[in-house]
Amino acid sequence: MDGKVTVPFKRFLSYDRGGDGNLVINEEQAETVRQIYGLFLQGRSPSAVARLLTAEGVPSPGGKQTWSSSTVKSILTNENVTGDITCINSKK
Repeated sequence: MDGKVTVPFKRFLSYDRGGDGNLVINEEQAETVRQIYGLFLQGRSPSAVARLLTAEGVPSPGGKQTWSSSTVKSILTNENVTGDITCINSKK
């Protein structure tokens, strides 16, 4: 491993690929992620968050107009979003 993280940018909410190939925050999408975490921390379930985002017309990471609870759960547990990535250097 060379310490690089592979990210599916077309379906990865809140980050874009920078000119150097590294992650760059997409502020517009990051606001949606912040909203998701805020609603969840207020006690709303992933399905309630999905219904709210759908009602507000916020496009999903895949560009759909309808959010699913599994998409919200995925964002809430995605280590790329939460910052829990652990890089392991396979070279010793």
